[in-house]
Amino acid sequence: MEALRYFELGQKISILPKQLNDTISHLTADEKQILCLVKIWLERPIIVIVENPHPDALNKINSTMNDSFKDATVIKIATSQHQLISCNRIFDGL
Repeated sequence: MEALRYFELGQKISILPKQLNDTISHLTADEKQILCLVKIWLERPIIVIVENPHPDALNKINSTMNDSFKDATVIKIATSQHQLISCNRIFDGL
């Protein structure tokens, strides 16, 4: 629960009538992406790949990446430049 509170999902998850591994259809798309980050964060990976973050979750994902995954290599795949604001290096496939 501490991880869920850190990622600001604690209250949303605590009101679930079932376990967390049950269907989560009541969560918004951005909340689902942040929930995936919680699961990844608990594993402490050395590489994290984020593809097209939801616009409503972009600020939270960027701040989370900077704070929680500072010891990991984070690869962001994005379709617009504003999603890459917090990146150190940008590689353009064009």
